[in-house]
Amino acid sequence: MSLRRPLKTRNLVPSSARTANGDSGVIVLDDVDIENLLIRLNVTAASGTSPTLDVYIQQSLDGGTNFVDVARFSQITGTTTNPHYISLAAGAANSVNGAVGDATISAGTVGTSLVSNVLRVKWVIGGTSPSFTFTVDAFWA
Repeated sequence: MSLRRPLKTRNLVPSSARTANGDSGVIVLDDVDIENLLIRLNVTAASGTSPTLDVYIQQSLDGGTNFVDVARFSQITGTTTNPHYISLAAGAANSVNGAVGDATISAGTVGTSLVSNVLRVKWVIGGTSPSFTFTVDAFWA
């Protein structure tokens, strides 16, 4: 079995220790004809007292000025043995859990449909003296 098109990959957030909230900045994927997008979150280190990491995938409908949630990984509370994945299909009818906005959807949720190739990754870190080392990658065809 062969793929219709070659799989493309891009590192969205390089591996680094992070101790505060942040985001990747504007990411424009090369293709505007993305059918399926797989996002991988890999957490390789965590420390602190009751550390929490919430990672959101967001899209911009206005070229990178405003962002809304597309998906949110399940909350991370320590180092993970295996990477976490979220699969997004362009134009898919996904169930929206609550209001769609900036870092507002529930953990482990896919919210709005993917309709833009302008994205960003946003993370929110909590706990006492928390630190997470993680990377986020995208794969699409």
